[in-house]
Amino acid sequence: MNDVSPADRRWIAAMEWGAHLGCHQMPSRSFFFRGYQFPLCARCTGVVVGTVAALLTFFYWQAPPALCLSFCSVMLIDWLLQRTGILMSTNYRRLLTGLFGGFGCMTLQLYAISWLLRLYGG
Repeated sequence: MNDVSPADRRWIAAMEWGAHLGCHQMPSRSFFFRGYQFPLCARCTGVVVGTVAALLTFFYWQAPPALCLSFCSVMLIDWLLQRTGILMSTNYRRLLTGLFGGFGCMTLQLYAISWLLRLYGG
């Protein structure tokens, strides 16, 4: 493995991290940067970015739970349309619906954690 460049080693480590998270990492459903495939597919990339956005904004602004459910539904509908073959998704649509889904799902989880903390006096 001595003939592997430091950049390639970082990319391999990132790909292993993405696989560990459970991403399928299909090249056709992933973005590339300077010849390197992202360690997460487009949808998983959106989910991670949406999750981080929810974590950063929740203590300043809470999206209403109904909106969060609709955000999650958008991702589910895109996935279902693609899975059933009705409408193939694009990487940019996967990224966008992943953003919505990640934001909505994490915000709902943060609501649940806040509720449990209030309920049990944490």
